[in-house]
Amino acid sequence: MKKEDLELEIHGKNELNRLCKAELTNIYPYIKEFVGKKIFTQIGSKSAKFKPELLDIQAKPFLNGFQNTNGFFCKNYDNLMLSIKICLSGGSYDDKTYYCQYVEKYIWIGDLNNNSELIKLNELDDLFTSNGLNEFIDINQELIKIDKYKELKAELDQVLSSIKVNHDNLKYL
Repeated sequence: MKKEDLELEIHGKNELNRLCKAELTNIYPYIKEFVGKKIFTQIGSKSAKFKPELLDIQAKPFLNGFQNTNGFFCKNYDNLMLSIKICLSGGSYDDKTYYCQYVEKYIWIGDLNNNSELIKLNELDDLFTSNGLNEFIDINQELIKIDKYKELKAELDQVLSSIKVNHDNLKYL
């Protein structure tokens, strides 16, 4: 993996965690008011009363690119989910610097009953922890890990090749 690809992937994941934390902090007080109330209609669309306003915040662009952020609520079986998606893209086809990275996260917010009423809401801190939203990746630490991996792989390859040579010599014994 090229360094630029790794940086793009890490940037996307860090931005996704940042946006998810901001959105959950914003909507959580509103959603608390809906415990015991109907959130979805029978056909699965949001009820007219359930209108939490997601923040209009965007991911920070990567290099000189642009981004698109999208968030929505959905029902997955008997769960209330929040989906946040980011698309980071930019660069140029001419000099082969074009990039595009999609990152998304579905966050389980709570349980719904058969009537689409919110019967259990997870605690905000639990939502952060269980979805890894407090985990931000440091690119420099990841690059050190990659260098260490390459070093260990080279050592392993060397050991394996010496074992093969020794094994091949066994037929002469």
